[in-house]
Amino acid sequence: MQGPRFALLAESGSVDRKNTYVFGVSPSAVLESVGKSLSYWSTGNGEDTMVTLWNPADEAQDFIFTLFFAGGQYALPLHLEGKVTRSFNISEIIANQIPDELGRTIPLAIHEGSAVLTGSQGESEHILVAMESGTYNVQKATCGSTHCKTCLGATESFIDSDPWGLPVSSSVQETFTAQYNTGRQFNLTSAASWTSGNTSIATVSAGKVAARAAGTTFVAANDPTTPDYTSGCYAYAIECPLETGQSAQAPGSVTADIQLNGTAISAQQPGSIVVGEQATLSASTGTGTIQTATWSVGGSTIGSWTPGSPPTTANFGQQSPSFYWIAGGSGISISVSGTLTDGTQFSGSASVNVSAPGFVIAVTAQPSSAIGDYSNQLTYGNSQGTSGITFQATNLSGSGCSLEWVQVIVESVATLKRSGTITYSSTTTASLDTDYPYADNTIATSDSPGWGHAAKLPANTGRAYMTRS
Repeated sequence: MQGPRFALLAESGSVDRKNTYVFGVSPSAVLESVGKSLSYWSTGNGEDTMVTLWNPADEAQDFIFTLFFAGGQYALPLHLEGKVTRSFNISEIIANQIPDELGRTIPLAIHEGSAVLTGSQGESEHILVAMESGTYNVQKATCGSTHCKTCLGATESFIDSDPWGLPVSSSVQETFTAQYNTGRQFNLTSAASWTSGNTSIATVSAGKVAARAAGTTFVAANDPTTPDYTSGCYAYAIECPLETGQSAQAPGSVTADIQLNGTAISAQQPGSIVVGEQATLSASTGTGTIQTATWSVGGSTIGSWTPGSPPTTANFGQQSPSFYWIAGGSGISISVSGTLTDGTQFSGSASVNVSAPGFVIAVTAQPSSAIGDYSNQLTYGNSQGTSGITFQATNLSGSGCSLEWVQVIVESVATLKRSGTITYSSTTTASLDTDYPYADNTIATSDSPGWGHAAKLPANTGRAYMTRS
């Protein structure tokens, strides 16, 4: 062949034995992927779109070919045996008018739309299939040569707790999630590989982060097999996925573990204590030695209380302060910050629920011989029969609780006796403080720090706050 350069344009094609035109298919690798998309199909103006599928696997596969159009969609189930090819025209699907599993058909007036090929289990199922398509016009004897394809996949991924925070010796289960272009989310936690930025501070396995020592670090998750979302038109055939791999990273901190009377507490698992019960706080950082610590404690507190003297102020500038709450409340905050001997800064926080008397009941003065629990009454008096105080709990009926702990705001009895479940004893002091000093850190018969005195009734529940009438 002779002549000037570019003077001749040649085009070639092929037909099968029935003289049916066969589209040319550029060779490309077939890779495992999730769904594949056909950006555009047309059956109008003499056009039709042909789709060809090939299952290169040895085993059979099931697919769903979903056609999208203005006003609806149609799902066509497809079964391909291993090494089998299947071709079909979109116009045939429309003309057949066979309802899909949900009873839907494509109206005959519809002539264009898009389509997605997925596994039968959903868009996240990995499939191994080659898909080619072409739109041809018999009347004009033309066919499309541009390859437009959308590969379904993840557009982003993330770790749910970002940032995260944990006390020492605690753990939390993180979740690694991929966001697909279709709007759905998929859990990749078990499929991903996890790493920690500093294993001396926190370790991670299958998404479970375990706090080891106070400090800051990060955890990262990576799944190299998750298909990425891509979409475009190409001058050559492509196979999905073009790209794979999703990863995410979440910074976090490990805080000091706070203990209340030797029991670990946190904001998620608050501590529990009663007004008048001694509270001792301590902190643990996992490794290292605490050099300085400063505490911030909510609620009304005192440091100590000597009978007949004003209470002292609690000292929260020490590593392990002891003190008392003198008023109740729920979700009372506690925090600590400080420095280790190696200079490392640490902090921690928790909360506590402080129980306190919740009822106000009138009392009357009358002679009595002892103090004890008699049929839901607490009698306060002396053996000489002089005037004492009887606490009546009768108006607690229907409240769902009984008298357990009372707080005497005013009393002036000089001689006391105890009977019933409490051993007999007597005193000539003006209060209960000598017999049962407030510094006792148990609940039983401890005095209230609120410039009054308290006694606990055995084997009852609920609390009552008493004032003298």
